[in-house]
Amino acid sequence: MRWPWRKPRCADPTFSAAIRQGYPPHAEARHPWRAGDARIQWYSTPALMKSWQDGVLTRMFYIAYEQEGRALKGTPLMIAATAGNVPDAYRPGGRNMFPIIDLLAPLRATAHRCGLAWAKPFILYEADKLAPEALEAAGADYATVLEGWIQETVAAGQAA
Repeated sequence: MRWPWRKPRCADPTFSAAIRQGYPPHAEARHPWRAGDARIQWYSTPALMKSWQDGVLTRMFYIAYEQEGRALKGTPLMIAATAGNVPDAYRPGGRNMFPIIDLLAPLRATAHRCGLAWAKPFILYEADKLAPEALEAAGADYATVLEGWIQETVAAGQAA
């Protein structure tokens, strides 16, 4: 199965419906994996993702854990992150001082706190500078990684 690479859209950018209504109980059966994509912006997640974390995860794991938070326990999570610089900039002594994996530590800690099974992230460097052909190839690579990850989680019994 191949998925076309496209820019994600969000129908409810404030996540107000998800915060108000909570986590839909049927969503886990329909989508047993979670894959998130984010740009590394000022060494943090984008504002929209942070808003989702603050609103949705706070509700699920602090306000309504028994009804909603438990629904995600054990769910595999893979993050796809894009960065604007070259890989060499993300190392000790590099322009950004830290490897990307270290910059993703807050997301990994959040996944741990929420009981999500963390997977190796997909990282794309110089994302804002890639030619359309290179971006298309990166999208195909990402789709291949996602397919493999889904197959691995099914084989491991993490999702069904």
